[in-house]
This record gives sequence, structure tokens and C-alpha cells, in this order.
Amino acid sequence: MPHAKPFWRYLATAALLLGAVCAWAQAPVQPVPALTGHVVDGTGTLSAEQRTALEAQLTALESSQGSQVVVLMVPTTAPEDIAAYANRVANQWKIGRRDVGDGVLVLVAKDDRKMRIEVAKALEGAIPDIAAARIIDGTLQPRFRAGDFAGGLQAAATQLGALIAREPLPEPSAPQPSQTRGQGMVSGFGWGEAAIVLVMGVLIGGPIARSMFGNAFGSLATGGAAGLGAFVLTSSVLLAGLAAIAGLLFTLMAGAGRRTTLRQGGSGIPWGGGLGGLGGLGGGGFGGGGLARRFGRRLQLGRRRQLWRGRCLRRVVAMVLSRSLRALRRLAVHRWQEGDVRKALPDEALARLSARVAASEQLHTGQIRICAEGALPWSYLQRDATARERALMLFSKLRVWDTEHNNGVLIYLLVPEHAIEIVADRGLARSVPPGEWEAVVSQLAVHLREGRYEEGLAQAVDAVSARQAAHFPRLGAGIAYANELPDAPVVR
Repeated sequence: MPHAKPFWRYLATAALLLGAVCAWAQAPVQPVPALTGHVVDGTGTLSAEQRTALEAQLTALESSQGSQVVVLMVPTTAPEDIAAYANRVANQWKIGRRDVGDGVLVLVAKDDRKMRIEVAKALEGAIPDIAAARIIDGTLQPRFRAGDFAGGLQAAATQLGALIAREPLPEPSAPQPSQTRGQGMVSGFGWGEAAIVLVMGVLIGGPIARSMFGNAFGSLATGGAAGLGAFVLTSSVLLAGLAAIAGLLFTLMAGAGRRTTLRQGGSGIPWGGGLGGLGGLGGGGFGGGGLARRFGRRLQLGRRRQLWRGRCLRRVVAMVLSRSLRALRRLAVHRWQEGDVRKALPDEALARLSARVAASEQLHTGQIRICAEGALPWSYLQRDATARERALMLFSKLRVWDTEHNNGVLIYLLVPEHAIEIVADRGLARSVPPGEWEAVVSQLAVHLREGRYEEGLAQAVDAVSARQAAHFPRLGAGIAYANELPDAPVVR
């Protein structure tokens, strides 16, 4: 058995990898509460009167427009990111009409100070990401900071209703006896559909992977693909780990059975001996030699292909494992230090920075936004995204690009990685050379290394404001300029 050692080595590697996945999957996730109405308050924040008023508002919206908007308040979504938890709740609750898919979930993680608006497919045009960000940043966040949770949710419901009213949806109809809330269709797969897709994928993809990469690597690739597919469809790490194990074991057992069958069939191949019995014809020996030479070349070519394929696959597996371990290491660091940003920038410091931004914008027509994050979402860690990529996404999500003179600036901090990014819109980027932005980043880094976050950000705001005032000054005291973006820093 010359090939037994590598096979068991690959199998041991797969077992260790799956053990790590299972250990990670054992982390308990927050349960999805029962859907009892349009308002599910798991924190006890809303009074009975406030909950009744919000329930009546959302019920009236459903009666007039047909779309369902549900508010869920939970203390925390840990260990999941709020996006993964919201997707899991939406998949289980299935908000919206069955044949339309017009549901909206407003999720508030109170202790995490995070909010998310999850929109079903039929309403993605009416409520794009930019519109949802405006509601969160301009309506929910300011009122939540003031302690007015009921007022913020009611105002957000009014804005969502206005956006939904613009979408040409089917007219609301009386619910049929078989149609109850929670049985509509939302973006994503239900449990049954996800199981069918994964089973079919393993049945079809397993043999293909074995034929391409061999039984060991093919089984490992199938299990990894099944786990990844389960995570994408269900957003559940536990189900992803179980799907990976099931895919690996099924493909391994199927491959073992296939090898046994081939060996049984191959034991009856002595066709060469039978032809040798016709040696009296004089051609049996020559023919046998020619066949042996050709068969030998095929073996050599096949062996070379196997070696080349094995080397390539080992490199791919090593790269994937390295990337996965790097993502898990970053995740551990981010989750460990997630609360540091709140300690470094308490509410009093945020209020002073907000006033600083507002005062600086009186000198020019530009807009300044500050965003500090204590952790990257898991989707960014999975693809090994950088702080620059996250800053560019927030530059778009926070609408810093959407100013009248294209002179907005985002100051972004990723605290766990001590990363600083400054993103300037094209109007200002054309006028300010990169060296000046690097100087601002260097000065800010000095303050952050010494733990003086507020002072460093205040000086960065002044430095950015000076450059905006030099190139986009206000023309006169009699001209009114609108404040296009919120002044309050965004801390996640």
C-alpha cells in the first residue's frame, strides 16, 4: 500500500480542519424569538402604550399597502454579526406576502448599539442601501442616542411607508384562511430549499470532485463546498459545520465503495494470458509487447498528471487554509477588542467631536464624517478585506460621495488593526496632493498610539477643514448653505 500514508495524512488534515469548524460551530447563537406581531421587543424598552401605538401604525401600513414591516429589538446578536442574525431571523419569520415578497425587518441590537434594515427582494428598488442608511443615520441613531426609541421607530416606520408607497406593488387583499403572517417569501432560501440544494450539490459535485482531485482531496473539497453553501444559504455557522462533515463523509464513503467495485472487476483482467494461448499464430508475443509499451507510457503520463495535480491541489489547499486561519485570527482579535472603541470614544467625546465638525463646516462648503469601528463584519474577514476596502464601502454607504460640490471627506478608524484611512471625494482629491493626506494620517496616528483618540480626531478634523476651506471657502455671510450630512461620528 504505497499510497496509504499520503491518503491518511490528507484524511487527518481534513479531520483536524473539521474539528476546528465544529469547535467554532459549537458557539451558541442567539435564538430567534417567536413572531407574535409587528413589534417584538425582547429588551423591554418600549412601554405598553408605545408598543401598541407602533403596532397600530405598522398594521395600518400593511392594511393600506400590503407590505409587512416588523420591528425586532434584542439585547445583542453576539456571537453573530447583526447582518447574519438579521438574515437568519428573516429566513425563519418569512415576512411579507407569499407571492410578492414585500417584507421589511427593522432590527435593533440595543446593547450592541447596532441597527439594521433587512429588505426583501420585491422592495430592494424602493428601499436601496442608501435609503436604508439615511433612515438609520438620520432618524434612528439621533433619537436612540436621546433615549427616544419609540419616536425613532415610529419616524422610521413613516419613512419606510413613504418609500414603499412609491413601489408599484399588488393591491392588498384580505388574507386567505391558509395564509398567515410569517408564511411569505423573503430573500434567501428556506430550510427545505437549502437542504435540497445541498444534497443535490453533494450528489452531483462529489463524483466530479473525486474524478478531478482524487478521493481524499475530492471529498475535502466537496465537504468545504457544502459547508460554504450552507453558510451562504442559512447564515448559520452550526449548520455550515454539519453540512461540511456530512458532505465529506458521504463523498469519502462513496469513493471507498467505488474503489472496491473497481478492484473486484479488475481481478478478472487476464486477457493477455488468453491471447498468449494462441502463440501458434506467431503474432501473440509481438502484440503483447506493443501493448505493454503503450500501457507503460500511459502509466507514466498518468502518474505525471497525478503528481502535477497533487502539487497544484496542495498549493490551493495550503492557500485556502492559510487564508481561513488568517480570517479566524483576525476575527478573534476583532471580537476581543470590539468594546475598546466605546471606551476610547464615550458619548461625551462623541458629542464634542460632533460640535467640532459642525463648527468646522461653517468655514467651507465641504462635509466631514468620522467613523470608528471596533470590528469588521465576518463577510469582510472571510475574503481578507483590508481597512481601505471597508472605508471605501462606508464612504458610499454614509453618502459622503453625495455632496453638492463633491468635497466630502471620511475619516475612518479600524481600532483592532490600528488602521487609519482618509477618503476624500474627487472634487477635493484633485486639489490636495496625497502627501498632505499622509501628513494628517501621521499626526493622527501619533495621538492614537498614546490613547488620545478624541484629541487626535479633533486635530484631524481641523486639518481636513483647513484644506476644505482653502479650496472650497464659503463665499459670503448672506448665503445659506445646507448641512448635507450628519455631524455626529459613527461608532460601530
